[in-house]
Amino acid sequence: MLPLSATLSREDAKPFRLDGEDRAHDIVARRLNAHKSLTVAACDEKELPKRLASEAWDLMLKAGAHPRVLVYCNARTHAEQVKSDLDKRAKRDKVCCECESILFVGGRRVFERVAAAGRLKRHGLLPRDGAEEPAKDVPVFVVATSAGEVGVDLDADHMVSDLVAWERMVQRLGRVDRRGTGKARVRVIDRIESENVGKGSDANGDFDRKAVRALLDALPQDGGSGWLAGPGALARLADHPKWRETIERASTRPPLYPALTRALVDAWSMTSLDEHTGRPEIGPWLRGWVEDEPRTSVIWRCFLPLRWDGNGNVEAASHGDIAAFFDAAPPRLAELLETEIWRVADWLKKRAAEQKKTLGRQATRDEGAVSDAAEDAADATLAPLTTDAPVAFVLDGGNRPGKDCYSLSLRDIVDCKKDELAKLLIGKRLVVDARLGGLEDGLLNSKCRTPVMETVDAKNAENDSWGRPTFRIAVVSNEDRIGNDAQEVLALRYRVTREGEADAWLVVRKLPGVGEGEDARAVTRREQLLDQHREWTEKEAADIARRLDLPDRDQAMLRAAARHHDDGKAAKRWQRAARAPGAGLYAKTRGPFDGRALNGYRHEFGSVLDAEAKGLDDLALHLIAAHHGYARPVIGVEGHDDLPPSAAESKALEIALRFARLQRRWGPWGLAWWEALLRAADQRASRRLDRG
Repeated sequence: MLPLSATLSREDAKPFRLDGEDRAHDIVARRLNAHKSLTVAACDEKELPKRLASEAWDLMLKAGAHPRVLVYCNARTHAEQVKSDLDKRAKRDKVCCECESILFVGGRRVFERVAAAGRLKRHGLLPRDGAEEPAKDVPVFVVATSAGEVGVDLDADHMVSDLVAWERMVQRLGRVDRRGTGKARVRVIDRIESENVGKGSDANGDFDRKAVRALLDALPQDGGSGWLAGPGALARLADHPKWRETIERASTRPPLYPALTRALVDAWSMTSLDEHTGRPEIGPWLRGWVEDEPRTSVIWRCFLPLRWDGNGNVEAASHGDIAAFFDAAPPRLAELLETEIWRVADWLKKRAAEQKKTLGRQATRDEGAVSDAAEDAADATLAPLTTDAPVAFVLDGGNRPGKDCYSLSLRDIVDCKKDELAKLLIGKRLVVDARLGGLEDGLLNSKCRTPVMETVDAKNAENDSWGRPTFRIAVVSNEDRIGNDAQEVLALRYRVTREGEADAWLVVRKLPGVGEGEDARAVTRREQLLDQHREWTEKEAADIARRLDLPDRDQAMLRAAARHHDDGKAAKRWQRAARAPGAGLYAKTRGPFDGRALNGYRHEFGSVLDAEAKGLDDLALHLIAAHHGYARPVIGVEGHDDLPPSAAESKALEIALRFARLQRRWGPWGLAWWEALLRAADQRASRRLDRG
């Protein structure tokens, strides 16, 4: 990681600098000398959101054309209030009723964040890539928190901002008139606090508010009406020895970091261990020791791993089926809303309480017509919402259900104390029924009853701005599955008759050329014999090795690993699980893949034993064992029918010791690099088949 050169305050830091030739460049000079006229005013802390909205509106009116005004708020609640205020002003003002406001904050689902980025592009606040049609020319307000400070190429005409730490002020000033083609007005509002006026509490720590004001006052005068705050002026201030101490006081204190040792990296690299007492959470090494509030992620899904019987009872599927479902259809980035745990716990309890009351009112109203309601429900696609039916699933960071509490009903949530619910969510992800609602404009809203639009179903797949989805989920009847050539990765009993027969199935279907997890990549539109897949993978590995210009010995090693990486798929158990069509041994089938039939069997384990007998060297054996992420350092030996358990355990121990030897020789990153070569060759061969 590199510190940002724009905001460095340490004297010993040596960031990249512009030299004389750079500064003489026309574009660089124009950007460095961008005209940004800054003024500072003060207001009472309670009036800050209103004042920010008022200043933004005033800038818009005085700009003449249709400006793009950026409003920065330190607090998300302030940002929401500012946007609401601006929307109300637009409705009141008949001339400017077509103003558009865009909220750019954290704690928002990625799907809506990406949609907001699309709106920013259409209005020219982000660089267009040619695919976006320009939006109608109207005044635009972008209300942002720290989410819009770093790592985003925002370019507004004018800006309003509350006063924050110096390094954040520099980043904010860089988001207005970035290209130096206009004359930007910047208004900074310093809130007057009731106590401790000199010090301000920032989201990232403490900073000296008076020092920030002193730095702003030290900028070049803009004809008496304010200060010039372009990049060139800020850089000259940062380079002047007189202001170094002030900049340090005005900036957020950098956090302390724990020492990074090789032992820690080795512990983190043992990814096939679910638990490791010497493997701490990585957060402090990335962000330092900061007082962050614990966070969790929320995901909304229309289809959940439930079991619905003929009597209208709904329960969670078995633990194994839940694990298989979220392995085949894991949460995708577009689905995630990450925010503070206390906020999620409060929101969840309120939504559950309201939904429980709604069901109670419906039951009272429909009393006497229960049989009709049950009959109607039997024809429905989704299991009905009931007080005791699961409406949420709790997963760990690897998308696995816990051993004890992994599903929650409305009754469970309502009866659970908020503190206990918050503890349950530490280090976890929460997948909730989309019908529970509670999402508005990508933000948690406990008053919103509208079912949440899912981002992975077939209906909305084309709107997924994070690329093509890798899977789709559906509930289908027995009749719909007959003759369907869809690539089913998983099929779970969803609705069962009174006799216990499956009447509808919860299916996960992969899309051509992609797939989540090993089982999904074994399912393709056309079958492939094992020999052909080995041949294709070896050719891909040879191509990769040649283009990397590896030594001849290493090229031969990689080709051999590719040729034997899937030998373990020849086992009868794997062929049954993949539903191989008959004669011959297959590496790819049309599925659906029955992971339960494996009984824990890892084909990589079988492949290693065969490759060992053929005399492959240590590195090739490890690449084969690890090409699906296991053998770092352990691999399961269950379901292997050719060895007694004690002999299988002994072989697994050899695999773990081999990992340790190679890790010492190549280092954590070097060994992972070798693994990536075989994995890339395997996946390229699979995609080649999927694409015909």
